[in-house]
Amino acid sequence: MVTEDGSQDVILSQFPANGLPLGQNVPKNFTDTLISEGRPADSVWRIYVPNDSTFDQAAAHERGLHLWSWSPSKSSTQCSIAASRSLRAGGVSLTSVVDGTLMPGFFNNNIQKNQYNPGNNIQKLPP
Repeated sequence: MVTEDGSQDVILSQFPANGLPLGQNVPKNFTDTLISEGRPADSVWRIYVPNDSTFDQAAAHERGLHLWSWSPSKSSTQCSIAASRSLRAGGVSLTSVVDGTLMPGFFNNNIQKNQYNPGNNIQKLPP
């Protein structure tokens, strides 16, 4: 889940409507995301996005995609892929994939690996 800094205003939270590996893309709010995950966040990051407008456009595109897939393409989305695509579009220097399967743990590792890249302002916060 991607929220505005210090708030519960959700920018990205993608789930398949049917709970299967392929289904209609359903964006969720903060409370519904926690219910769907069945647990609180295990990792929280504060990430400065240099180009907020481009990030917002990419996030809106991800929310608007009709299909959620465990292995998304350009025309489908998935929770970690949506975050990766949007953050990279906003100028955050990450090396995570933007197509195919990106498990949340791998995405978390990628943020940590790229935390100190030149131009990045990324801080790990307590969950």
